[in-house]
Amino acid sequence: MSTGRKQFQLVAAPNGLLYAIGGMSGSNVPTATVEAYNITGNSWSPKASLPTSVAVFGAALGRDGLIYVFGGSNVYTNNTPPFYGTVYSYDSRTDTWYTSVQSLPTPRRELSAATSSYNNRMYVLGGANGTFLTTNEEATVSTGASTSTTVTCNLSSVIVNDPTSCNVTVTDTSVTPTTPTGSVTFTTSATGNFTGACNLTGSGASSTCATAEIYTPFATGTHIVSATYNGDLSHDYSTSTGFTLTVTIVPVRSTSMTVTCTPTGVTVSTGSTTTCTVVVTDTSSGPVVTPTGLIGLSSTGSGTILGTCSLTGTNATATCTVTYKPSGTSSRTDTITADYSGDTGHSGSSNTSQVTVNASTAGALGGTILGLPTLDWIILAIALGVVFLAILLGTKKRKNKQLITSSNIGTPAPIAGPGPVGPSPQP
Repeated sequence: MSTGRKQFQLVAAPNGLLYAIGGMSGSNVPTATVEAYNITGNSWSPKASLPTSVAVFGAALGRDGLIYVFGGSNVYTNNTPPFYGTVYSYDSRTDTWYTSVQSLPTPRRELSAATSSYNNRMYVLGGANGTFLTTNEEATVSTGASTSTTVTCNLSSVIVNDPTSCNVTVTDTSVTPTTPTGSVTFTTSATGNFTGACNLTGSGASSTCATAEIYTPFATGTHIVSATYNGDLSHDYSTSTGFTLTVTIVPVRSTSMTVTCTPTGVTVSTGSTTTCTVVVTDTSSGPVVTPTGLIGLSSTGSGTILGTCSLTGTNATATCTVTYKPSGTSSRTDTITADYSGDTGHSGSSNTSQVTVNASTAGALGGTILGLPTLDWIILAIALGVVFLAILLGTKKRKNKQLITSSNIGTPAPIAGPGPVGPSPQP
């Protein structure tokens, strides 16, 4: 720590950092300073100070992800006033302290505090306020149904400065679950950058990010990627346990990637699938080296990636193919993300492709046949049918007209028989 201290509290926050809070510094002087320790980076950084210098207090991480500080005192001598009943809370996401409008029913110092995983309530126990206390007091910060959050990234090992996509699943764990909504905040225990905004979408008891978050690590070593669900009007906050990402040194050659899914439109009710082809190209100058290794694929929608995408090829380019079979009951656009973590001679790369998912057979009209939209083929077929029918009806009319003309000629009149021969007409 930068500030030597005693009678302070150390609390682990959802972002993976350890917070050293308050206590007594040199010469038994109370301090309000706060420092955070990065485990993987083995470094301390200053944070916002407490509203008041305080020591011998209790502290715990609440169910809402805030750090709570209870009671305490500003003098060193045991069981000596003043005895504080103040409650402070700290949001590690914004580095902000708040003073609660509620105080402890019993002001006390040298107390202990903890949060129960059974009922998500915080408990303050023991301590002293002129006498040793046996009482405990209870607090709750629950605002809705309980939730759980899990985070996963496409790859568990990446090259430094190469991105990987990460997503979360937030689940309502209550007896009568509803779909969680709202946003998720990503954090890392090391140095890196997140790109994108995770806004939840889903059905039933669970939701995922509509668009995967992209994480780019800036340093080698172990990165713990965590996600915090911020809750909504009917769901409580929750934090994931963290995803371990191993970041290694930069290899020699760079790569680029393309992802193409054909057809671009599929229908869930017919069980149709799309074939996604990944092409990885060595883009460095000099003699080319064929990229090798596996491709990690994921989808923002519900569905299954069928098969393993193992690169094969020659010269600068290698390819692999998988099948994507969507599921679910809603029409949507799924984003297929492909991540290449590189090999011993190549850096990684990533890219995406869009797939239109139709929930019913009517959606099949959105596909293509031989490069033309399916609907255009249907219209063409109808037009040709109409033309053929018109020709057929025209032929029948001409035949009927010929039959009617022949019947109107009738039977020839009989030739008159021989009669008396008269004189020949004179001129």
